[in-house]
Amino acid sequence: MKLEGYVDKFDRTSVSGWACDVASPSRVLKLCVWVNDAVAAIVEASILREDLGARTGKYGDRRHGFEHRFVPPLAGYARHQIRITEAESGEAIPSGTRTIEPDWRQDGLRPVLISAVGRSGTTLLMNRLAQAQDIVVADLYPFEVRLLSYYATALRTLTSPADFARSMHPDRLEGNGFTVGFNPFSHPDYKPVFRDPKIAEELFFGTAPLILASAFGNLVTEYYKRLAGDQRCGTARMFAEKNNNIDDRTRDFTRLAFGEIREIVLVRDPRDTYASRLRYFKGADSEQLFAEMSQACHRLCELRATATADMLFVRYEDMVNEPRACFARIARFLGCGIAAEGDPAREGATFREHATSESLTASIERWRKDLDPTRIARANDYWSEFLKAFGYDAGL
Repeated sequence: MKLEGYVDKFDRTSVSGWACDVASPSRVLKLCVWVNDAVAAIVEASILREDLGARTGKYGDRRHGFEHRFVPPLAGYARHQIRITEAESGEAIPSGTRTIEPDWRQDGLRPVLISAVGRSGTTLLMNRLAQAQDIVVADLYPFEVRLLSYYATALRTLTSPADFARSMHPDRLEGNGFTVGFNPFSHPDYKPVFRDPKIAEELFFGTAPLILASAFGNLVTEYYKRLAGDQRCGTARMFAEKNNNIDDRTRDFTRLAFGEIREIVLVRDPRDTYASRLRYFKGADSEQLFAEMSQACHRLCELRATATADMLFVRYEDMVNEPRACFARIARFLGCGIAAEGDPAREGATFREHATSESLTASIERWRKDLDPTRIARANDYWSEFLKAFGYDAGL
């Protein structure tokens, strides 16, 4: 085989070009379209190409063109390597490899997501990040401006399968003026609108989430660009938000909308977290708080086992006991400067407002005096996997 050809077009919607075995020009080649080392499609190079050498006859009947459309279009938030190869030999078409860079690289500010269980030190960490010149934070105690979580919920609502009974019915679109439910027109009753029902299915569950994620991501970015200007923080390259209770919808949305993120997963001895929650949420059901803590420990162990390069696990205890080393590690991960010591007056005021212990040092191993022996033994048993995974002493 003597392969010639050219790929004329690469983008997120399609690839096209031509390919011919000039040693056997009447042969119709089959081509593999690879996306990120996986075969996305096998197509025939059989479309008439008038521009191929009609005078020489080198390309036979000149039916050697090909085209493949990506349905849905390749996600704009990710990098994609596309290759076109001859299916039988695996030989690459000339000029048949291209890398398409993510669209989000043009957007500017990148998100720093602080994922943790409540009462694990997120306010302490956000307060320190708010003092960094390269990071813009909605600097309002207790740092609960969570646009990423809000738009994650909006995206889920607008792209979830229709449910006439529990969500939104086409006859009640106006509702009370405040509630928007799942899109009723993604319901099977409306599939006959299209001759090919797969078109609507792909639109609602393939393309729509990408379009909405991009739009919502732009809104979040615009908010923080304006906030950076308002704070006269012209060097800001990132913004930071909390992701309370390790919500996976927020984590997934942030990656979908921005592609490149930094996620700091903050962990704390769950016995101390439990003790703090008992003090902070006065009157709460202690069994419910224990169950929530157990679920969080399990989820944090899962995250640790499946961690990706854009995640950093930080222990609350290290922020308190070894601040210089801990914040230097965070700074390296984020690629910006973070002070080992924050403004004492500022951080002291925040601590007095938010804390449930006498001091930062007193907040560590508080469980030894705050929890009774029965609760300690139960916690050590239920949370043993977490304690071992993150280096906490499980003994008394």
